[in-house]
Amino acid sequence: MSCARTWMRKCVENHDICSKVSSSTSGIRRPMRLLQIGMPEPEKLRLLTDEAQSYKNLKPDYLTLSHRWGSANPLELTSSTFSQLKQGIEIADLSKTFRHSIKVAQELNIDLIWIDSLCIFQDSAEDWAREAPLMQCVYGGAVCNISAIASEDSDTGCFFKRNPSQLKPYDIQTQWNDGSNGSCMLYYPDLRRDAIENAPLASRGWVFQERLLAPRILYLDDTQLFWECHGLKACEAYPDGMPFSDGSSKERDALAALKLGTIGSTISSPDKKQLQRLWQNSCFDDGYCAGLWRKYLPSQLLWRADIHTIGHLRRSIEYRAPSWSWASLDGPIIPGGFSDDGIIIKILECHVRDISGDSTGQIHSGVLRILGPLMTIELQPYARKWYRFRMLIDRRWTYGFILWLDTDDPICNGSYQIHCLPILSDADSDRPERSPLTKCLLLLPTGKWPGQFVRCGTLTLESGEMKDWKGFRNIRNHDWLQYESRDDEGNCVISII
Repeated sequence: MSCARTWMRKCVENHDICSKVSSSTSGIRRPMRLLQIGMPEPEKLRLLTDEAQSYKNLKPDYLTLSHRWGSANPLELTSSTFSQLKQGIEIADLSKTFRHSIKVAQELNIDLIWIDSLCIFQDSAEDWAREAPLMQCVYGGAVCNISAIASEDSDTGCFFKRNPSQLKPYDIQTQWNDGSNGSCMLYYPDLRRDAIENAPLASRGWVFQERLLAPRILYLDDTQLFWECHGLKACEAYPDGMPFSDGSSKERDALAALKLGTIGSTISSPDKKQLQRLWQNSCFDDGYCAGLWRKYLPSQLLWRADIHTIGHLRRSIEYRAPSWSWASLDGPIIPGGFSDDGIIIKILECHVRDISGDSTGQIHSGVLRILGPLMTIELQPYARKWYRFRMLIDRRWTYGFILWLDTDDPICNGSYQIHCLPILSDADSDRPERSPLTKCLLLLPTGKWPGQFVRCGTLTLESGEMKDWKGFRNIRNHDWLQYESRDDEGNCVISII
């Protein structure tokens, strides 16, 4: 752990940008609960609670842990274990990953650590709803985040048998016959990216915000340690910094600028306790809607399933978000855009009802009401888990294949009758010879109310015989077309839940 201690010391002493970021978060209130290592006895740790001000006079530095729960069942904070944890438990009784993270804290001479399963009541939905929106404070206020990237679960641990040869740069001595010789370094440019992005921990959704919000991260890989702060990206093989470009995290750089108040002309004093809200307000003036941004909501709605995971996506069993939000799915997606060019529809209403009073918290329900052209299409099975669509234009069937269904089983009750809502047309002024592409949502009626739908996918239309999206007026709709109401131009009012 000597490398880790050196990185931490140099960061604290020498990195101006890290010092400024730390200063900008100095007002963040510490977590409601923390674990104190070595108390009440050297081989124990105990739970401290802010309600009792039990760590009011302690050194403010603490670590956080990013880990993968997996199938393991580690000790958790519950109403029945609360008293036991407050009195103190043996470190040896904790899971292997937790024990190793505590060892890291001791090596870094830090006595406090925050671990989610031991600092949030796991049998209280109320406590979870209160604590979950405060993760920007928990991770943003920590001195460093320990990332157990190679651990499959809490029993795997963070320390592994390693090959010492992987910790040494590969130097090659050339032996040219027709030129001067010297020493060259053989370097794999994606070393750090492969270790971090392809690790077991990367599959855990919460890790994204944990990585962005933490001022420093120590990655415990099964090959070597990696370090990331705003001033340095390094590993044991290259302790002074990764050679060349190594996938610098633009998100972390942007967040550093946000914390320092350098994004947006209206930001002067960032609200340390509500960093997520500040990010929303600074980037997109008017808010957050179930994972999408209100300012660019039409183009944001065009997220789609990742083509590499088609056939593997599922709608979450428990309600998590409305169908028009990517958060309703379990699996990777391609996000929508950030543009208001070529928008065809008009958003009449976007209402998201949350449970805790926090717009970024758990969602109770959500509805979109939209005015726009609506048409009926038919899906036809084409190949394994793939479909084609057809529509009737000027009494001729037109076929297409550019569609992405949200899940394996998008067809409700065996129906292949789908409504299609054009969202935007991306005519390319620089390439007038190219037919405009019209990007659409695919919708299924709920059967509860006329004009009420759930989303089931996206579709892209190459205009073909239609000069532009207005050609939808020539589409002959089936008699099962439904909507709430219709205006004089034929646009329909619908709702999506």
